[in-house]
Amino acid sequence: MEGKQLLVFTCLVSCLFAINVYDLENIHVENEDGTTQIFEVKRLEPMSGEACAICSQNTVNSSPRLAPIRSNVFIAVGEVATECEENSAKLPVGLCSNAKDQGHCTRDGVSCEHSPEDLAEDLLASEKVPMQTKNNDINSKLALGFVSINVGNLDDAMQIFNNILVYHPDSVGAYYGRGIVYQRMGIQEIANAAKSVREFTEAIMKDENHHEIYERRAESYIALQHFNDALKDLNIAAKSSSSKRLFFIRGIVHLLLENFVEAEEDFRRNLDTDNSLYVGSYFHLGLALYYQGKVRNAIEVFKDVLKLKPDHVEASTSLGQAFREIGNLKPAWKRFNQSVHMNPNHAQTWQLWGSMLYTQGEHRGARLHFDKCLDINPSNINCQYMKSLTYIIMGKYYQGLKSSMKVMINNTPAIKASPEFIKAHYLREYARFLHSKLDTPLVDLDIDSFHPEFKDRWTKQLPFHFKKTYKEQPGLQPEIK
Repeated sequence: MEGKQLLVFTCLVSCLFAINVYDLENIHVENEDGTTQIFEVKRLEPMSGEACAICSQNTVNSSPRLAPIRSNVFIAVGEVATECEENSAKLPVGLCSNAKDQGHCTRDGVSCEHSPEDLAEDLLASEKVPMQTKNNDINSKLALGFVSINVGNLDDAMQIFNNILVYHPDSVGAYYGRGIVYQRMGIQEIANAAKSVREFTEAIMKDENHHEIYERRAESYIALQHFNDALKDLNIAAKSSSSKRLFFIRGIVHLLLENFVEAEEDFRRNLDTDNSLYVGSYFHLGLALYYQGKVRNAIEVFKDVLKLKPDHVEASTSLGQAFREIGNLKPAWKRFNQSVHMNPNHAQTWQLWGSMLYTQGEHRGARLHFDKCLDINPSNINCQYMKSLTYIIMGKYYQGLKSSMKVMINNTPAIKASPEFIKAHYLREYARFLHSKLDTPLVDLDIDSFHPEFKDRWTKQLPFHFKKTYKEQPGLQPEIK
């Protein structure tokens, strides 16, 4: 009888798993101090074509329902001057962030080849001071401030820009410089990101004709997860700049906002083999194609990326997932296996491989893969939720209940609940219901019997609130030993 009830459970959960909301992207922002900030963005809107009862928000793009693939993208904070992104060799040493690698005096330095003052004089003489004015004294101080940023003396730079603003409160370059100082302090800190946005905004209010300011502010908006604001700034910057880095970052933002067609266009702009972002842009072009439903085109792109970079674990895993989508399970299995050999600590590979095993009915193997995923990344909500599903479908209701409670406890929403947080409530109650009905004949099992709205709200991923009073299912509790 338990097996028959598990069959009923499988049918219901398979429907829910099919409409599972997926992770789209992990953005890693690498800061000057070597630390990295990770932004994980989940799609909260339903896909197009669903019943209006589910349409809590409008989707940005119409796209097919596909399982998750994503990437690890390292977006370092941009240069003071965008010219440094193309070819810093022909520019004054102090203008670019590689100045600290070319010999200079620091406060505690004993010997040096260049002092910040010398580098500032060279920068001033070259007339390449960012946001330079007609006032040579201000330009001299701005040059020293920007050089101080590039050699890593952030406190000195901030003091220089502060002093400029005391006597010249309309100095665009000083506000721009302060914004960059806050970025270099580490925009993994919300306070630094917010302060940099404030400074860049002040600079734009003084003069809106510098695309560099919009690009830097967009980086801070990304750190704050204000992706629509970041896109607006990048669009403005693109009107006067054709930077490869700008198009790459805008493509990433389009992916995050599910503007897959626009993302494809931006990544195609970067398909120049001499471009340092070529491999990254090519891979993300594959992601953009995948999410438009052009899975076979994406497969060819992922194959090409692996020819260019055989150890590209994200491309390997994405290729495996794409094979799975078109039903080629054997090459999918092979690719997932190759990915874990490339990097046994790649949590997403274990997650997607486990999901494939789950849908094939290999539940014990799937649970082991989700366990491995959680060993690597204990906060992976997708693996935690799928682990709870796997336990319950195997008839291990108590373990499944405890696992679903972890999803609820560890992902308590501050503003808006994630899909996994919402579904975990229903999963907990359904596990209790099935456990209490183990002796009930299958013909008498009615999943609507304990509440008429339950199944409808679960399948639509609506919050766990009901018009009629809901009484929590008795029985299994997570604290029971």
